[in-house]
Amino acid sequence: MSLDGFRAASHGKFRGDQSSFAVTVATVRRFAAATLLKGLLSTPNMLTVPDEFADLCEFAVEVGAEYVLTNPLSSFGRGAKSQSRMAADAAQMRAIRAVTDRFADRLDLVRMRFPNDEEKPLAGCYAGKLLYVYTNGDVASCPYLDFAARTHASPYPADEFIVGNIYTGPVTAALDGYSFHDLYTVGSNSTYGSCALTSTCGKGCPAAVISRLVMAAPSSSTASASHLSNASAFYTQPHRGLLD
Repeated sequence: MSLDGFRAASHGKFRGDQSSFAVTVATVRRFAAATLLKGLLSTPNMLTVPDEFADLCEFAVEVGAEYVLTNPLSSFGRGAKSQSRMAADAAQMRAIRAVTDRFADRLDLVRMRFPNDEEKPLAGCYAGKLLYVYTNGDVASCPYLDFAARTHASPYPADEFIVGNIYTGPVTAALDGYSFHDLYTVGSNSTYGSCALTSTCGKGCPAAVISRLVMAAPSSSTASASHLSNASAFYTQPHRGLLD
């Protein structure tokens, strides 16, 4: 469940309804009481202050959450049109890390795309393991890939990463057989090839690449690199064209 900050003035305004904060907190408590709560998600943004995330972690411990996943505003989904003015900056992300470090012994602190001050290799892609079920029953192999494909700049169809629907039939076999890396080859550009960390690097999350890719040809055909927008990673898709 998502709490984008831990105040009505941040979460509520970010969600477009100040009353949504109290409603979400109450809903989290109900899920926890029913033993259905696994973790909390949060999107730091310019409406939040770092201390809110310590309060959020306190709340997560109180309701028995296993993890708090913090992921800054991206250029897809809610952030497609607002990232430039609403995204938390690097200083804010570092401050959030500093005030939440003390919860590391009680929560799994999952920090997505925080400043890499320790210059660690990038993590890999968890598509097929991090599932998302929409209210209409659609099951996405990864919420971030699905949000990215639905961004206006992406050439990929909106259902590119939908593997089935729980209302229309079983999805277990499709999920068990899903492998992002069988469909896409990551890190095949010259930058990655010459990097000393290539052997230990997971090449990061491809969602941001998918969201801003501009191709002259449709995703079902092969496109040349000259048709692609500038991006920090390179992904080739042997059956569905080329990703940069």
